[in-house]
Amino acid sequence: FSVSATTRDKRPLEKDGKDYHFITTDKFHQLREQGLLVEWEEVYPNQFYGTLYSELSKIWDKGNIVLFDVDVLGALTLKNKFKMK
Repeated sequence: FSVSATTRDKRPLEKDGKDYHFITTDKFHQLREQGLLVEWEEVYPNQFYGTLYSELSKIWDKGNIVLFDVDVLGALTLKNKFKMK
């Protein structure tokens, strides 16, 4: 599975880099503006989730297939980005 980035607070048993990449809202916007997110959504007011291109590269470099855990809008973005039917 790809590990998503999020701006929400980390919950007690979650680990950064395993469950999510926990980042600030400012950092999320920087990554988005730099084109470093494959897909992203504001799921709740001021809580953003997205997939980093670097996360995909890390998985592909190991020769693995990426599995995504995204909502419908994220899936549609991925479908359009990768031109899937």
